[in-house]
Amino acid sequence: MACQAQTTQQCNSASQAFSYSLSLSAQGRRLTHRRGKKRAVVAVAHTILIIAYHILQRQQPYQDLGSNSFDERERSAIARQSVHRLEQLGFQVTLETAGEGA
Repeated sequence: MACQAQTTQQCNSASQAFSYSLSLSAQGRRLTHRRGKKRAVVAVAHTILIIAYHILQRQQPYQDLGSNSFDERERSAIARQSVHRLEQLGFQVTLETAGEGA
């Protein structure tokens, strides 16, 4: 019974993280859309455990990465996948970085 209570407590913490941390909230929204609320809560709880491990290991305070950290980290992958998808639809794509005047 203690394990079940501990798991419930972790899931409650994960549910609260949806509204507390920007990066965890964004992760929860992304996963809820794709996998459902319950699986998203478990995934966020897992992320919280990983964060806690690194905080204890490195003895550094937690710094929230922000809601767009996932997109910024995977920026080149998103661009590559988008270009590939457009080419599959029959478009010819040339990427240019947006300039200051645009």
